[in-house]
Amino acid sequence: MGIKGVDLLVSFTCNSHCMHCSYNCGIRRKGIMDASDGRCYIHALCKQHDIEWLSVIGGEPLMVPDLTNELIRCAKENGIPHRGVITNGFWGREAKGAQKILKDLKDVGMNQITFSVDAFHQEHIPFSHVRNAIMASTDIGFDKVWVDGYYLKYEDSSNRFDKQTKALLNELRGTEGIDINTYRLRMCGRAVGLQDHFDDKSVPHGICTPPFWMGGGFDNPSTIEIDHRGNVTLCPGISIGNAKEDEITAIVQTYDVCEHPILSIINEEGPIGLAKLADNFDLSRGFVDHCHLCYELRKHLRPLYPRYLTPADVYQ
Repeated sequence: MGIKGVDLLVSFTCNSHCMHCSYNCGIRRKGIMDASDGRCYIHALCKQHDIEWLSVIGGEPLMVPDLTNELIRCAKENGIPHRGVITNGFWGREAKGAQKILKDLKDVGMNQITFSVDAFHQEHIPFSHVRNAIMASTDIGFDKVWVDGYYLKYEDSSNRFDKQTKALLNELRGTEGIDINTYRLRMCGRAVGLQDHFDDKSVPHGICTPPFWMGGGFDNPSTIEIDHRGNVTLCPGISIGNAKEDEITAIVQTYDVCEHPILSIINEEGPIGLAKLADNFDLSRGFVDHCHLCYELRKHLRPLYPRYLTPADVYQ
């Protein structure tokens, strides 16, 4: 089988603490990706695949600017045409400082940038900082400047998170040179702490929708993520291999959803199919959506499948 097209998300540090984070990132999580590992992954994959995108994510990648710059430089040297970061814009406190950071990134080859703006990120990052960073990005001449915002439910929901997110994004609408995308948060990782804001819980049946960034289904994904421990994942907390134990190219080439004990079931039956593996799991409590059900089942099953349900931090 194998994964036919491969774009890369490189997650090398987990130092932000947003309450909606599906990866359960936070300052208690230690370690960053070694630059030599990152270069090795990029070089090896580019030798065998026409990779279109590399996105450096976190946590917050610009808390480690030298490493971010190195990975972007390596992506350019290996011919990846779209090279960017996803950032919370904390570094935009002063316009001159923001311009310096962006110039350094552009000089090493970055040509796109995505900012996270919503109630969850702005709990920690002043909106004025990220707005300064966005304005500086539109001036410097990147190919694309995106703003991504996450809603707890939907744009016109009356909860405080969605009202704040809508107001923040409205302040940016009409800004020349940016594109705004909105998504509903995925109810896994730390985000499950927000489940009490939902009254209409149920037991979802049927097939789920994979994360938008995956680019395809579980049987034909086009994007993989590699973290600083070498975990190669599709959904947060579902590993298809470890690049510190096996060659990254071998992981990609031999991937077969039918051989994965967790993804094979999700792909055929949806998350509810995992219930047959989970003794003493209480379905009666109800769940917000497919993601929530899937996450809670996987958390319950993790002691039985630690190789596949990793990194552990996602479930803690």
